[in-house]
Amino acid sequence: MTISCTDCRTCGDCYPKITKCPVCNERIHLLDESCAHCSAPITDRMRSEARERFKERKRREFEKLFPGR
Repeated sequence: MTISCTDCRTCGDCYPKITKCPVCNERIHLLDESCAHCSAPITDRMRSEARERFKERKRREFEKLFPGR
């Protein structure tokens, strides 16, 4: 049996790992070290910002479903 987190607004570990490169605007995977297209570095700051955006989106979704909770 597999147990998984269902409350993405708390840890954010399941945030989407695909985003756009800020330099060339091509798709990148945030777990890579650099962009495959332009070699721009993928930083921990980029990863943490993506995680925080995801958590905030999940918090807003939760508030819509469960107002005042």
